[in-house]
Amino acid sequence: MHDLSENTIAILLLCTNWSRSSDAAKSLSAHEFNCVMEWLESGKNEPADLVGSKEVLERYQKQPLPGIEPGRLADLLDSGAGMSIQVEQWLNNGLWVLSLKDDDYPERLKTVLKKHAPPILYGYGPTGLVSKGGIAVVGSRDVDEKRASIAETLSSSAAENGISIISGGARGVDQIAMQAAFSSGGAVVGVLAGDLGRVALKGFMRDSIEMGNAALVSPYRPDAGFSVGNAMGRNRYIYALSDVAVVVSASNGKGGTWAGAVENLDKWHVPLYVVDQPDLPGNIQLIKKGGMPLPSEALLNPAVLIPDPTLKDEAEHPGKDDSAGTPVQLPLFNLKVDKHM
Repeated sequence: MHDLSENTIAILLLCTNWSRSSDAAKSLSAHEFNCVMEWLESGKNEPADLVGSKEVLERYQKQPLPGIEPGRLADLLDSGAGMSIQVEQWLNNGLWVLSLKDDDYPERLKTVLKKHAPPILYGYGPTGLVSKGGIAVVGSRDVDEKRASIAETLSSSAAENGISIISGGARGVDQIAMQAAFSSGGAVVGVLAGDLGRVALKGFMRDSIEMGNAALVSPYRPDAGFSVGNAMGRNRYIYALSDVAVVVSASNGKGGTWAGAVENLDKWHVPLYVVDQPDLPGNIQLIKKGGMPLPSEALLNPAVLIPDPTLKDEAEHPGKDDSAGTPVQLPLFNLKVDKHM
């Protein structure tokens, strides 16, 4: 299969359902896959060895991991015929597939999420843009005009300063932020909870991807439809790909924005800023839980939110020449925005 490493092919077999049969073996979760990876590494093996080495599978049959029966592993590895046709079609349409074992896999996901990093990441657009970082702008689907203006101003300013906007592509704050960045000639990374293949091939988004100022990614199959579970699960990836995050509006104690922000405060610790306004009780509670009030000057100068990596490097390596660490700004593009994205 062209453009895929042997390790990635093996991980695709293990971590994605390729059979339509109701009694097909269940694919490995991220946690289960990491357990298998630890087992492989203990024997100085790679995922590809499960496909190419009979001895490795025989060793697993003698030393199976709890909850991952050898038969289940063998059935997953035997689903290559169904996988190859589908993946080949995706690749021919411009999709890329990265696994944890690929050099281009975003290091941010491994660093922030550790064992919760998705084994497979699907995407369209520049892989370098996905790894570059930026500001996550998130918020409610049903957003009022006042908060929509905040999302738009912040995202436009970020674009004008060469800072990418990272968001989930949902109706409301997500799409407002992404469209504002595009309108100001900036770059966008969309982390989708479903319909990756359909959204990426739409005229407006397809053109943006081809121009190099948009990337769409998902840990879910490109033909997977939207689900609430996937939307909740993908929130962590939005945070992990970002330098900082900004919550524009969140419902108090419920909803995806709230859940993602609380999870980040508890587990991932990506710097979180929250619009501080008294008529937003959800935002006030997020600040009480550890979110930082969004400084007013950040709306026009969002660069103040992003820690300078050269300062951290200087603190760890005093006297080191940090000129090579100067952030590179993305080129600006002029792009007409389709308001019906």
